Amino acid sequence: MKFSSILSLASLASAAPYFHSNEGSPDALSVKLEMVGNSDVKASITNNGNSKLRLLKTGTILGNAPVEKNTEAKNVKDQELEFGGVHLTIAYDMLEDGAFQDIDAGQTAEVTFDVGQIRDLSHGGTFDISATGSIPFANEGTNTLAGLVPYKSNKIQAEVDGPMASHSRLVLDQKRTVVKPDCTGSNYTVVRAALRNCANLSQAATQAASFGPDARMQKFYQATDKNTRSVVAGVFEKVKNECLTFDSGVSSLYCTDRFNSCADGVLAYTVAQASYMVYCNLFLTRLPLNAQSCYGQSQSNTIVHEVTHLSQIKGTNDYGGYGIASVQNLTAAQNLNHADTYALFAQSIYAGC
Repeated sequence: MKFSSILSLASLASAAPYFHSNEGSPDALSVKLEMVGNSDVKASITNNGNSKLRLLKTGTILGNAPVEKNTEAKNVKDQELEFGGVHLTIAYDMLEDGAFQDIDAGQTAEVTFDVGQIRDLSHGGTFDISATGSIPFANEGTNTLAGLVPYKSNKIQAEVDGPMASHSRLVLDQKRTVVKPDCTGSNYTVVRAALRNCANLSQAATQAASFGPDARMQKFYQATDKNTRSVVAGVFEKVKNECLTFDSGVSSLYCTDRFNSCADGVLAYTVAQASYMVYCNLFLTRLPLNAQSCYGQSQSNTIVHEVTHLSQIKGTNDYGGYGIASVQNLTAAQNLNHADTYALFAQSIYAGC
């Protein structure tokens, strides 16, 4: 972990407790995609239900941040293009009105995003683009997440000019170099303490993964075999080592919003391909160092979550889901590559659950 120049450190999805939706049928929300530029896609999100939907905007297809947006882009060889945007982590107990978008029954919201910002389309050619996932919702008049609404878009075929798409990505890359890190003063103190605790959590998790009870491994990773334990322990060992390196390591950590992605409710985000992490003001000023509840968010386990996103550590995904309910609804293979599974496994050990 490198604190560059002034001592600095460095993905959408957005972290929240995800539940199954009680909002009617799987067709309650529809998403229609269409190309409106070389690599620009317009998504029309329609509420097909009988009542207003209060949907989470931050970190989803409705938001402006260059997150995955549950999109899939494949080339003519049916190879999925690697995600190159940001992974967001949301403080789901601190969401305010700006984090949501209300869509009345029968109404449609439209958003446009540049796939070239989050996928490498620089080679150009023909690409298949689609979006499948879920959007968390809150009940009307509240900012408390109550469930999620699934959706599956149409598949569109795009003929992309590679150099033009590359320019979109270069604009994104340029933002990575213009802002200098500023983890100084109280921010530095907060981050150092969180990193130390991240290392402690990860060390305990390494031991638990290697020699701990089968019940915990089964709960989080759906397996207790030697190979699974080895993989999980290896990831936590790498996380521990990264959190112990304050002036070296594979990543850089920043306390400035380099991607302008510290939106409503965002604690932190990671750009795995650039090997840096950004910790937002909400993380630095309002999140506790440690959480006492079994699956609570803290500065320490948020760093565990973010560090696993780094390609040199594990290159985890969010799969559009966070919280224990999401962890328990993934496949075993997904759990091994899911950032919040690692964070909550470590938290459960700290809390003695």
